[in-house]
Amino acid sequence: ITFPGGLVMRNGIVYTVNQSSPFQLWSIDTVTGTHTLVFNMTGVPQANFTGMVWDGTTMYGLSTSVTQSQIFSVNMTTGACTPIGAASAVCAGGIELFGRRSAAASLFATDIVADNLYKINKTTGVFTLVGPLGQNINFGQGGTVDPNDNTFYTCCYTAGPELRKIDTTTGALGPVLCTYTAQ
Repeated sequence: ITFPGGLVMRNGIVYTVNQSSPFQLWSIDTVTGTHTLVFNMTGVPQANFTGMVWDGTTMYGLSTSVTQSQIFSVNMTTGACTPIGAASAVCAGGIELFGRRSAAASLFATDIVADNLYKINKTTGVFTLVGPLGQNINFGQGGTVDPNDNTFYTCCYTAGPELRKIDTTTGALGPVLCTYTAQ
Protein backbone atom coordinates (compact mmCIF):
# COMPACT_ATOMS: atom_id res chain seq x y z
CA ILE A 1 0.00 0.00 0.00
CA THR A 2 1.63 3.23 -1.10
CA PHE A 3 -0.66 5.69 0.76
CA PRO A 4 -2.92 3.88 3.29
CA GLY A 5 -5.89 5.55 4.93
CA GLY A 6 -9.58 5.45 5.65
CA LEU A 7 -9.76 2.71 8.29
CA VAL A 8 -13.26 1.32 8.63
CA MET A 9 -14.86 -1.77 10.15
CA ARG A 10 -17.55 -3.66 8.26
CA ASN A 11 -19.05 -6.94 9.48
CA GLY A 12 -16.13 -7.56 11.84
CA ILE A 13 -13.41 -6.93 9.22
CA VAL A 14 -11.12 -3.87 9.32
CA TYR A 15 -10.40 -2.31 5.93
CA THR A 16 -8.07 0.37 4.63
CA VAL A 17 -7.69 1.94 1.21
CA ASN A 18 -4.81 3.00 -0.93
CA GLN A 19 -5.66 6.73 -1.11
CA SER A 20 -3.82 7.38 -4.38
CA SER A 21 -3.95 5.55 -7.67
CA PRO A 22 -4.13 2.62 -8.01
CA PHE A 23 -7.07 2.76 -5.60
CA GLN A 24 -7.32 -0.52 -3.73
CA LEU A 25 -9.22 -1.96 -0.77
CA TRP A 26 -7.23 -4.02 1.73
CA SER A 27 -8.37 -6.06 4.72
CA ILE A 28 -6.22 -5.98 7.85
CA ASP A 29 -5.74 -8.94 10.19
CA THR A 30 -6.02 -7.25 13.59
CA VAL A 31 -3.89 -9.96 15.26
CA THR A 32 -0.94 -10.14 12.86
CA GLY A 33 -1.26 -6.79 11.07
CA THR A 34 -1.14 -8.57 7.71
CA HIS A 35 -2.76 -6.61 4.87
CA THR A 36 -4.56 -8.60 2.15
CA LEU A 37 -5.66 -7.07 -1.15
CA VAL A 38 -9.44 -7.43 -1.50
CA PHE A 39 -9.81 -5.73 -4.90
CA ASN A 40 -8.78 -2.83 -7.08
CA MET A 41 -11.34 -0.03 -7.03
CA THR A 42 -12.70 1.58 -10.16
CA GLY A 43 -14.65 4.79 -10.68
CA VAL A 44 -13.24 6.91 -7.82
CA PRO A 45 -14.31 10.35 -9.09
CA GLN A 46 -11.48 12.61 -7.80
CA ALA A 47 -7.67 12.33 -7.63
CA ASN A 48 -7.47 11.53 -3.88
CA PHE A 49 -9.51 8.89 -2.01
CA THR A 50 -9.63 10.47 1.46
CA GLY A 51 -12.33 8.79 3.51
CA MET A 52 -14.54 5.77 3.88
CA VAL A 53 -17.42 4.86 6.19
CA TRP A 54 -19.86 1.95 6.60
CA ASP A 55 -23.37 2.94 7.71
CA GLY A 56 -24.53 -0.62 8.35
CA THR A 57 -25.99 -0.90 4.86
CA THR A 58 -23.69 0.86 2.38
CA MET A 59 -19.95 1.55 2.16
CA TYR A 60 -19.37 5.19 1.22
CA GLY A 61 -16.19 6.85 0.03
CA LEU A 62 -15.02 10.46 -0.17
CA SER A 63 -12.66 11.79 -2.79
CA THR A 64 -11.19 15.24 -3.42
CA SER A 65 -9.11 17.16 -5.91
CA VAL A 66 -8.55 19.83 -3.19
CA THR A 67 -10.77 22.17 -5.24
CA GLN A 68 -13.90 19.99 -5.01
CA SER A 69 -15.05 16.85 -3.22
CA GLN A 70 -17.56 14.09 -3.92
CA ILE A 71 -19.04 11.08 -2.17
CA PHE A 72 -19.64 7.71 -3.79
CA SER A 73 -20.83 4.25 -2.90
CA VAL A 74 -18.50 1.25 -3.04
CA ASN A 75 -19.68 -2.13 -4.30
CA MET A 76 -18.07 -4.48 -1.75
CA THR A 77 -18.12 -7.41 -4.20
CA THR A 78 -16.63 -5.82 -7.31
CA GLY A 79 -14.84 -2.67 -6.12
CA ALA A 80 -16.88 -0.49 -8.48
CA CYS A 81 -17.42 3.03 -7.12
CA THR A 82 -20.56 4.91 -8.09
CA PRO A 83 -20.49 8.72 -7.69
CA ILE A 84 -23.46 10.25 -5.85
CA GLY A 85 -24.50 13.65 -7.20
CA ALA A 86 -21.89 15.99 -8.64
CA ALA A 87 -18.47 17.06 -7.40
CA SER A 88 -18.81 20.14 -5.17
CA ALA A 89 -16.55 23.12 -4.51
CA VAL A 90 -18.63 23.82 -1.38
CA CYS A 91 -16.34 21.32 0.38
CA ALA A 92 -13.13 21.80 -1.58
CA GLY A 93 -10.80 19.52 0.38
CA GLY A 94 -12.83 16.82 2.10
CA ILE A 95 -10.23 14.90 4.10
CA GLU A 96 -12.29 12.46 6.18
CA LEU A 97 -15.77 10.95 6.16
CA PHE A 98 -17.92 10.21 9.22
CA GLY A 99 -21.28 8.57 9.70
CA ARG A 100 -23.38 6.82 12.28
CA ARG A 101 -24.34 3.18 11.77
CA SER A 102 -27.78 3.91 10.44
CA ALA A 103 -29.05 4.06 6.88
CA ALA A 104 -31.12 7.12 7.89
CA ALA A 105 -28.16 9.07 9.35
CA SER A 106 -26.33 11.77 7.41
CA LEU A 107 -22.65 11.69 6.51
CA PHE A 108 -20.19 14.39 7.62
CA ALA A 109 -16.83 15.51 6.20
CA THR A 110 -14.05 17.75 7.47
CA ASP A 111 -12.38 20.04 4.95
CA ILE A 112 -8.67 20.97 5.00
CA VAL A 113 -9.12 23.94 2.66
CA ALA A 114 -11.72 25.99 4.57
CA ASP A 115 -11.38 24.14 7.92
CA ASN A 116 -15.12 23.50 8.17
CA LEU A 117 -17.44 20.59 8.95
CA TYR A 118 -20.00 19.69 6.28
CA LYS A 119 -23.11 17.51 6.41
CA ILE A 120 -23.67 15.38 3.32
CA ASN A 121 -26.94 14.08 1.94
CA LYS A 122 -26.38 10.39 1.06
CA THR A 123 -28.98 10.46 -1.71
CA THR A 124 -28.04 13.67 -3.52
CA GLY A 125 -24.37 14.05 -2.53
CA VAL A 126 -25.01 17.71 -1.59
CA PHE A 127 -22.61 19.21 0.99
CA THR A 128 -24.10 21.67 3.51
CA LEU A 129 -21.94 23.79 5.81
CA VAL A 130 -22.38 22.92 9.50
CA GLY A 131 -19.77 25.38 10.77
CA PRO A 132 -16.08 26.17 11.26
CA LEU A 133 -13.87 23.67 13.07
CA GLY A 134 -12.15 26.55 14.87
CA GLN A 135 -8.71 25.10 14.07
CA ASN A 136 -6.45 25.00 11.02
CA ILE A 137 -6.37 21.26 10.31
CA ASN A 138 -3.82 19.53 8.13
CA PHE A 139 -3.28 16.13 6.50
CA GLY A 140 -3.00 13.26 8.96
CA GLN A 141 -6.72 13.19 9.69
CA GLY A 142 -8.75 10.15 10.69
CA GLY A 143 -11.74 9.58 12.85
CA THR A 144 -14.74 7.56 13.82
CA VAL A 145 -18.08 7.63 15.58
CA ASP A 146 -18.43 5.81 18.90
CA PRO A 147 -21.37 3.44 18.29
CA ASN A 148 -22.26 3.45 22.01
CA ASP A 149 -22.96 7.18 22.40
CA ASN A 150 -22.70 8.49 18.78
CA THR A 151 -19.84 10.85 19.69
CA PHE A 152 -17.73 11.90 16.69
CA TYR A 153 -13.94 11.74 17.28
CA THR A 154 -11.16 12.91 15.01
CA CYS A 155 -7.43 12.34 15.11
CA CYS A 156 -6.30 15.62 13.65
CA TYR A 157 -3.20 17.69 13.23
CA THR A 158 -3.46 21.31 14.38
CA ALA A 159 -0.56 22.37 16.63
CA GLY A 160 0.47 18.69 16.70
CA PRO A 161 -1.13 15.25 16.40
CA GLU A 162 -4.12 15.09 18.73
CA LEU A 163 -7.53 13.55 19.44
CA ARG A 164 -10.63 15.78 19.66
CA LYS A 165 -14.42 15.51 19.60
CA ILE A 166 -16.41 17.14 16.79
CA ASP A 167 -19.68 18.92 17.52
CA THR A 168 -21.99 17.98 14.62
CA THR A 169 -24.39 20.84 15.38
CA THR A 170 -21.82 23.68 15.30
CA GLY A 171 -18.85 22.11 13.49
CA ALA A 172 -16.45 23.05 16.29
CA LEU A 173 -13.62 20.83 17.46
CA GLY A 174 -13.65 20.21 21.19
CA PRO A 175 -10.60 20.54 23.45
CA VAL A 176 -7.60 18.26 22.97
CA LEU A 177 -8.34 14.90 24.64
CA CYS A 178 -4.80 13.53 24.14
CA THR A 179 -1.75 14.01 21.92
CA TYR A 180 0.51 11.63 20.01
CA THR A 181 4.25 11.57 19.36
CA ALA A 182 3.90 11.43 15.56
CA GLN A 183 1.33 12.04 12.87
